[in-house]
Parts: sequence; structure tokens; C-alpha cells
Amino acid sequence: MSDRRCADFGELVTILREQDERLPVAVTADLTYRCNFRCAHCFCRLPENAPQAQQELTFAEWDRILGECVDEGALCLTLTGGEALLHPDFRRIWVMAKRRGLLLELFTNAALLDSEEVSFFAEWPPRLLSVSVYAATEETYRYFTGRSGMLARVRSALDLLAERGVAFELKTVLTRRNVHEFEALRQLFSQYGKTFRWDAELLGTYSTGGGNPAAERLTPAEVVALEQADAVRYREWQRLLRDWEPAPPLVQTPFRCGVGMGGPHFDPYGRMRPCMVFESLSYDARTGSVRQGWREVLPRMLAAFPVVPGPCVSCAWPQLCRFCPATALLAGCSVGGPSPFHCELGRLRAQAHGISEERRASLTPGY
Repeated sequence: MSDRRCADFGELVTILREQDERLPVAVTADLTYRCNFRCAHCFCRLPENAPQAQQELTFAEWDRILGECVDEGALCLTLTGGEALLHPDFRRIWVMAKRRGLLLELFTNAALLDSEEVSFFAEWPPRLLSVSVYAATEETYRYFTGRSGMLARVRSALDLLAERGVAFELKTVLTRRNVHEFEALRQLFSQYGKTFRWDAELLGTYSTGGGNPAAERLTPAEVVALEQADAVRYREWQRLLRDWEPAPPLVQTPFRCGVGMGGPHFDPYGRMRPCMVFESLSYDARTGSVRQGWREVLPRMLAAFPVVPGPCVSCAWPQLCRFCPATALLAGCSVGGPSPFHCELGRLRAQAHGISEERRASLTPGY
């Protein structure tokens, strides 16, 4: 270990990566695909009593897998789903992970957070609870989630979390079912913090999903209009694109991101992936070791993944559409594109931020 002093967590990670570039810093894990909500847009929403519950990893299996992750250098763990709180061993898994020294984050819809659960998190505090809030009225919440009375339950949970000093943030996903409450959601969020975090770029559906994201999502024009109406989001895009340059064509690899480098993702049945949405590339960590999967098998799979001809190979705007092979496969598209939704989204964002077709053409070699 280097004897250099660390100013913050990011610098610590940088120092550690100097010694091990494949350090799996941030692990994510779906404890279950089962959920107490039935959101029409969701890409993993099995019923609470789905028979797949019998196939989910047990406490003992999670203990072994997460222990091996820590042995490989993992520092952070995000638990999600489905609704992770539905796993029968959730508390045991959480306490075990805390005792192993992992910094814990939970993605939850908060509807199951009663006073007993909040007391548990006050005793075993997370780094953060990331709470999805889907509407500002009970009527829209029921239309969105298929459940009645959920807004009152969620707001009660948020009040309890605030009273007990448990760190949490709010986020939402905007679809055709709740976009009319955009401003109302902003006002609701302001009662609990300063950040209005939202997303409208819905994914495709997992093989065990059941939702229909494409039918629920907004049009590219509607997404960009919302980004223009949100001053914080608009500034984020301006900052990101301040020094924009066209991306070079893909030649050796179809990936423009650091997929398979930050840390593995585990599904409820023990399949290890290079990222949360890359369902088609996986290694069975239930029967194999984390080390072999992370350091040998997944890198080999990624290296062998072909560059597929298509417009995405030579597109100069990947920063604007944020399309990738994993999301392409999830959406049923070719990994080389096109994805009409994302292509239009990228074009409109470029237009909104002053990146013209002429500028793109003049700056892109061989375009």
C-alpha cells in the first residue's frame, strides 16, 4: 500500500487502482427481481410471490460471494432489485456486508419502510438510501405503481428517515403516466432536499422483466424539452459538452465506456455481469469463484465481443445519446445500431446545445 495521504475517497480509489487496475471498487447486486409494485415501465418486476424466489441466492451464498468481493478489494456495495427488502434474508445480508467493511447503498421504493425497518437502518446506517418516488398525488401513484395508498406510505417513510437521521436521496423516473406532475414532483422533492433527480431514458426489459418500457417512455423531443426546462439539468449538459469533440469510430471494441472495470454486478441467481444491464454476458458465481469470473472470464468475454457494423460504430455523438451495446441488446436492437429513439435523442440534444450537423461533419475525420 502506498504511503501517500488521501484527500478523499476518489483519491483513495485512484491510488488503489495504480496498484490494481481491475480493483472491483463498486459492486452492485439485485437481491431479487420481485417487487411490491407493478410499474408498467419497469424492466424487472416479478410478482412478490413469483416462483423464482426459490432460485434466489441464500444468505450463505451471498456471504461467500460478497466475502470474495471484499477479498478482491471491493469497497462499496449497492443493493437493489426489484425491491431488495423483499428478500427474506435482507437484514442478515445487510449486517454481514456492513461487518465486512463495505459502504452500503440501497435502492428502494420505500413502501416497506415502516418504523421497525427505519430503526434497523438507524442502527446499521447506510451510506445512502436512494428512494424512488413516482408521483405527487395518490391518484397518479396508483396509476403508476398499480397499488393504492402508496404516496402516504412513502411520505411516512421519508419523514421517519429524516427524524432518525438516516441519509437518503430522492429520485424519480418520468413516463407518460407521471410527466404531468413534473413540477409537483420538483416541489415535493424540495421538502426533503435540494436535488431534483430524474431520468426519462427507459431501458428495455430483462428476460424475466414483464414491463414494457418502450410503450411508457416519452418521445426524444419531450425528454429534451424537460431537460431544457430544468435549469440544473441544462447546466449539467452544458458543462459536459463545453469541450465537446466528436468521438472516433469504433475499431477494436464496441465499448466506449469502462464496462467491466469498476466492479461486477450480480443478479438474484448468482450470475455475475460486467455491468447491471449487460444481461447477455455473465458468469455463474454460484458455482465458480468471484476472482475467476472478474479477473479472467468476464474480461475474456468482453475482449471477444465483436464490433458489429452499423451507424453506432462511426457516430460522433455517443456522449449525447448514451447508447451502448448492453442497452442495445436489452432494447432488442443490433449492437451496431440504429436505435431510432436514441439517434433522435442525440440529434435533438446536439441541436439544443449548439452542436450543429455542419460542426459535427467538419470535426469528424472521414465522416
